[in-house]
Amino acid sequence: GIDMKYLDFMKRYACRFCNDYASQYADISFGGIGAPDGWTTVISRTPKGRAAFADARSTVLQEFSHKDAPEYASSALTRVMQAASAKRRAARANRRALNPSVIIKE
Repeated sequence: GIDMKYLDFMKRYACRFCNDYASQYADISFGGIGAPDGWTTVISRTPKGRAAFADARSTVLQEFSHKDAPEYASSALTRVMQAASAKRRAARANRRALNPSVIIKE
């Protein structure tokens, strides 16, 4: 894998200002934080997201065994929440740097 810091130059400019790192309003989101190499962390937030995930599980996904790492889910969620919080702070700072005279309410 490639460390994300080496790909920073490829990010869309607007991503510097978005505070939604974990796609908190999406039905389902995917990402690598907290996942072992070669795996993806999936967070389903709504009945629609859970249904889509359940459908995919029966056809195309390989599921990580919680028996191998029972603390995985809580650990991954903690890491995602920490990264999302850091992203919100960075986005806020980047927006303020654009125009320091504008007050940003969140």
